[in-house]
Amino acid sequence: MNAPEVFRHRHLPHWDLPGATYFVTACLQDSVTSEENAGMRAHPERWLDSCARDDMNRRELARRRYIDAFRAADERWDRAPRARFLERPALARKVQESLYHFAGLRYNVFEYVIMPSHLHWVFSVTPEYEASFLDERRTPQEAILQSLKSFTGRGCNELLSRAGQFWQQESYDHWVRGDRELYWICEYVRNNPVRADLALTPAEWEFSSAHDRELWGIDEGLTLKPPPDACGPFRPCRA
Repeated sequence: MNAPEVFRHRHLPHWDLPGATYFVTACLQDSVTSEENAGMRAHPERWLDSCARDDMNRRELARRRYIDAFRAADERWDRAPRARFLERPALARKVQESLYHFAGLRYNVFEYVIMPSHLHWVFSVTPEYEASFLDERRTPQEAILQSLKSFTGRGCNELLSRAGQFWQQESYDHWVRGDRELYWICEYVRNNPVRADLALTPAEWEFSSAHDRELWGIDEGLTLKPPPDACGPFRPCRA
C-alpha cells in the first residue's frame, strides 16, 4: 500500500489513501472561533515539519496534539455552538437524505451524526468510484465532501430563505488507522448526542446512524444504507 498523500488546501491538511476509511467533521459557517482555527492550523505545521525530518516520534506527537485540539473544540461545538441551523429537523433531514444518496455507490457509510452545529461522518470511498474517478484536480474524498456540502448548503439556505456560506469551506478529516481506531471513532460519533445532553441513548437521536441501525435492524460494524423496504424520512410507510 502506498504512503498517504498529504496535500494542503487553504489552511488545513487533508489525507488521502486508496482504500482508507475517513472520519470527517463538517462545521457550519461561523461555528468555529478564530482561536480554534488557529489552534488547528498550528499542529499540522508541526506534523509536516516532522515528515520533512522523517521523525516518527515528532510526527505522532503532532498528530495526537491535533486530535486533542479537535476534541476540545468539538466539546464547545456541542455545548455552546455559535451557529445551530441543523437543530431544525427539516435541515437535518436534508443533510441526512443527501448523505445516503450515494451510499454503497460512491462511498460506504459506517457512522454519522448530525449535531446542531456540525456533521460527524465515518466513511470509505468505494473501490468502484475510486477506480472510475478521473478528475485530476481533486481526490475522490474531496469530490464527495464538496458535492455533499454544496448540495445541502443550497438546499438548507432555500429552506431558511437566506444566502451566503452555509458550511465552513474546509472540513476536518482524519485518516483512520486500523480496526481498533475505527472502533473508538465510531463509538465517539455514536455517543456525541449523549455527551452533549441531547439524548439519553445514541439511538434516541433521530439524525444519526445509531437511530438508523435500531430502526432498520443493522448491526454495528456493517455499513449503512436504507433497506429497500425501509420507511421513514426516506420513503412513506405502507399501510
